[in-house]
Amino acid sequence: YNNFTGVAYDDVYIEESTLFINLYNVYPGVCWYGEFNVENIGTVPAGFVIMSGSVSDSLRLAPTDSACEWNVFYTDTFGYENPDPVAVISVTPGQYDPGPEGSNLCQIAPGYPVWFNVQICFKNPLPQSESFHFEMTLEFWNWNEVTNCPLDRTFAVVG
Repeated sequence: YNNFTGVAYDDVYIEESTLFINLYNVYPGVCWYGEFNVENIGTVPAGFVIMSGSVSDSLRLAPTDSACEWNVFYTDTFGYENPDPVAVISVTPGQYDPGPEGSNLCQIAPGYPVWFNVQICFKNPLPQSESFHFEMTLEFWNWNEVTNCPLDRTFAVVG
């Protein structure tokens, strides 16, 4: 049974260090993909501290064993949360050479960008024609203030 009510579409924007992703008319089987870059416009290397996320009210984020992946759980109008995730959000390194400094998302050299990908895949039991709102914030400090990057295993140094 396909209760098709329209084409899935998105509204994506960035404010300061937060990425806002709004997806509309999504249904199981839809995957959304975006590629983004972070550039260090300062004069010292920037060290990654934390990646945090949030979703709209009827959804709940739960981290997986990876520092860069979340499961998304859906609560219906009756207050029942399905035990199976309705979406998976993954953040992975981009395919671009970050430059001679060997920057990665754990440490970005001054004047260089670092690319990363965000993928959101929806699956059953997500109802048809749902709207989805996701916010992801990346926090960076001066490199000498960061003692342990949580992404070292996933975002290996390229270069």
